[in-house]
Amino acid sequence: MPLRTVLETTDCPAAGEGGRILTSGGASAWADLALHLVARFSSGTEAVRAAMIFLLGDHSEGQLPFAGARRPQRHDDAVTAEVQSWIADNYHS
Repeated sequence: MPLRTVLETTDCPAAGEGGRILTSGGASAWADLALHLVARFSSGTEAVRAAMIFLLGDHSEGQLPFAGARRPQRHDDAVTAEVQSWIADNYHS
């Protein structure tokens, strides 16, 4: 995890008076929320340290680790096949 404050890298929407209510969602949201709380009540440095100890990333790679897992779709529908082919040739993440 880069040495920047976890408050900048986690997306835990705050609500309520003084932002005291935090919400989080997704498969690894518990880790983001935990790091956010460590940074909020201790320091960003401690949150980064905890992330390094528990091997928690900052999600900067997005869905890239799963990109190889997708299977090519073949369709009998010519229009769908043509559109998928165009997307595969023109979409670059």
